[in-house]
Amino acid sequence: MDTLLAAKKDFTPHELSIFSIEYEKKKKSKLVAWLLWLFFGGIGGHRYYLGHIGKGIAMTLTLGGFGIWTY
Repeated sequence: MDTLLAAKKDFTPHELSIFSIEYEKKKKSKLVAWLLWLFFGGIGGHRYYLGHIGKGIAMTLTLGGFGIWTY
């Protein structure tokens, strides 16, 4: 993370603008994450959305870690 901040200092205004636009596109919505957790949390739906694919697969295969990870 520190290297990214150091690299941002060297960006031109145009590059910084492109970076900001791309960052906003890839940002995840907290509302969507919470709704996925509410309706599909037991099988890891929110994990897939947030990019935690391994944890999502583990939750799906074990149905929420045998109920431990459900909440």
